[in-house]
Amino acid sequence: AVVAGLAASARPQNQAATHQLGTLLAQLAVHLPFSRSMENESDAVGLELAARAGYDPAAAVTLWEKMSKHGSRAPEFLATHPS
Repeated sequence: AVVAGLAASARPQNQAATHQLGTLLAQLAVHLPFSRSMENESDAVGLELAARAGYDPAAAVTLWEKMSKHGSRAPEFLATHPS
């Protein structure tokens, strides 16, 4: 809905809306995918470090199950972190 509204108002005389649309599209197409891949990598490194420190990596499953109950309801493609 936000993208559609910005696209509808993105006319040459409305440079602010055109700029906002471009910024939003860049965020969705470029920044978020890299952010998600970096988050996945940091999660893997975190599990490795936890295991080396003596924590049970399997315990992470119940942690993330609890976290998902309190997580965001935003669409996955808008999320900065993978679900």
